[in-house]
Amino acid sequence: MKIGIDFDNTIACYDNSFYEVALKEKWINSSTKPNKQSVKQSMHRKKMFDEFTILQGLVYGKEILRAKVFEGFYKFIQENYKKHELFIISHKTKYPIIGDKTNLHQAALDFIKFNRLHYFVNSLHKRVFLELKKEEKIKRTKLLDLDLFIDDLPEILGMNGFLNKTKKILFDPNKKEESLPHIKKFSSWGDINNYLKYI
Repeated sequence: MKIGIDFDNTIACYDNSFYEVALKEKWINSSTKPNKQSVKQSMHRKKMFDEFTILQGLVYGKEILRAKVFEGFYKFIQENYKKHELFIISHKTKYPIIGDKTNLHQAALDFIKFNRLHYFVNSLHKRVFLELKKEEKIKRTKLLDLDLFIDDLPEILGMNGFLNKTKKILFDPNKKEESLPHIKKFSSWGDINNYLKYI
């Protein structure tokens, strides 16, 4: 089976990054909960909209190595790379909209290498696809003839352009997203791993 996996907030978890970088820049105080949503809410309440956009650029770029690989993802690779073909397919602009002009594509590749995701590192050009537009991301799933695609965003999974045969999984670790009909929803990589054993 060919399986495509989103990158941001699906493989890479940025909760600690948003908190640590915002705290370092003095955009929040230490009483803010250490997750992306709480940081965003705190900054938006203070009308710090541009600052939050800059923060996103820092977290996904210059400060990307603060992010963590989601718990259970290493085991997912270990148990599936011999049985299935795995791909990373991400929609990502090349540079932040405002702020530091770090190459976000290179930052993502640095994260993959730094975190020793060897299955992907050993064949980056065949296994990792960083697309500039959402539509190109969906097109890539079709070109790769995917049987399954995993993403944290319902709006991506609900877009037109997927092959009819491509099953979809919503990765929702915070259990906050509404799943769409015909889309399976799981809150951990362990649960996804268990599901794959029966399909």
